[in-house]
Amino acid sequence: MCGQLAVATWPAAPRSEAGVSGKEISGFDELPEKAADLWLISSFPHLVPSVGCVKRSRLPDSLSHITDTGRWYALAASRGDGGWSPVGSWAWGRS
Repeated sequence: MCGQLAVATWPAAPRSEAGVSGKEISGFDELPEKAADLWLISSFPHLVPSVGCVKRSRLPDSLSHITDTGRWYALAASRGDGGWSPVGSWAWGRS
């Protein structure tokens, strides 16, 4: 599915905060291509728990079938000397 599949905790969004508030899109198919070291997708805005893929330019289409119902959040991040930095975040669906 992803080459490397990971279950991750996004360190930049502590549980006490609301989590990511991404650009609103109409669905999974509108996720753009972004060079990222890590992609996360979750049904929770704080991205815990989440499923992730590493070293990809986009989440794989094989994940699209799980996002047909409910509210979903995606985050792309790059890793640098100072840790993780988001390069984009998106949200879609209904609560």
